[in-house]
Amino acid sequence: MNFEIIESQLDEKQYFVVSFNKGIVKSFKQSAINFRGFFISYDTLNLGQKLYGHSKKESTLIQKRNCRKILKLYKLLSRLYREVRKQKLENYNTIYVEKLSVKKNNNDFLLQSLLNLKFNCGNDGKLEKIISFSCDFLSKENFLNNMCDFKDNKCIDCRRRNIDRSIGCCQTNCKFTHTGVCEVKNISCKLYMCDYLESIGYYFSSQHLPILKNISLQYIDLCVFACYLNL
Repeated sequence: MNFEIIESQLDEKQYFVVSFNKGIVKSFKQSAINFRGFFISYDTLNLGQKLYGHSKKESTLIQKRNCRKILKLYKLLSRLYREVRKQKLENYNTIYVEKLSVKKNNNDFLLQSLLNLKFNCGNDGKLEKIISFSCDFLSKENFLNNMCDFKDNKCIDCRRRNIDRSIGCCQTNCKFTHTGVCEVKNISCKLYMCDYLESIGYYFSSQHLPILKNISLQYIDLCVFACYLNL
């Protein structure tokens, strides 16, 4: 059964609160009989941190720190879920998080994807799932921050430079070329940001995207390189 993360509408006391307190796993084992689901606070999931600074360098540093926090939380939840399955508890697939409606990043999607990759994906097709989840995350970040800011099929950079271009970031020889935001799940294209967006801090660091930690960095670098070559 796939994991999902939803906004909590109930008092957090209704659930087992996940934190980095020492002995949290032992505490869960002792109280598992009353388990109704896990609760994660806004701060524990680092939802109040925008993942971009004012420059490429600053964004890389922010994403590096965020990656460490998400992976730490993911490893903790993996330990807790092994105990959940060991005790054959119900209601384990839904995680409750507060204030998702005012989040500043998509860490909830990152965590959900990591858990599904670990517990619900076999080796067959796992790479495709990793790429798909990564593309979805990058698209969600673009949408949340309105990075490209398309209006009448023209992005913010084209409007700024008064360029008559309506095919977004696509090259004219791309077989998927179309107007507006591209929905094709191509990791090289999703990682690519134009010079203007990078200059104001909108940059995706492939080395600090938690989902991609299961893929060789050389593979990701090759994907990005291929994008620049218009392959």
